Amino acid sequence: MALVITGAFTTAANAQQAVAAAAPATQEAKPQLSKEEKAKLKEKQEADLAAAFKEAGLTDNEIKQAKEVMEAGRAKRNEIKKSAMTEEEKAKKAQEAKDEEKTKLTEIMGSKYKAFKEAQKKQKAAAPAM
Repeated sequence: MALVITGAFTTAANAQQAVAAAAPATQEAKPQLSKEEKAKLKEKQEADLAAAFKEAGLTDNEIKQAKEVMEAGRAKRNEIKKSAMTEEEKAKKAQEAKDEEKTKLTEIMGSKYKAFKEAQKKQKAAAPAM
């Protein structure tokens, strides 16, 4: 019986070590982009956003307001990432920020919000996997 218990602890310890070892490797697996690649990616994201706005039929004023809300939301989530909170607290705060952003965008876009999100889904589905 002692061997079974020892074996269970050894297996659990090995599993924890494997998970711990895999976590940093996953983070390191992110490709590092050059300045040029980052600039191209940002241009594509901006073009995709403009296309989604157009497809949804937003006015210039709605687009301006939506961009302001999105930028404020992005800034808030970046602050949360840099904060000294636990990962769980960061995730909760980031989700709250996303929900707040969605509420504001829905107020700005009204019935066009659904069309905007559908356009973004189409773009994501058409994008090549990285």
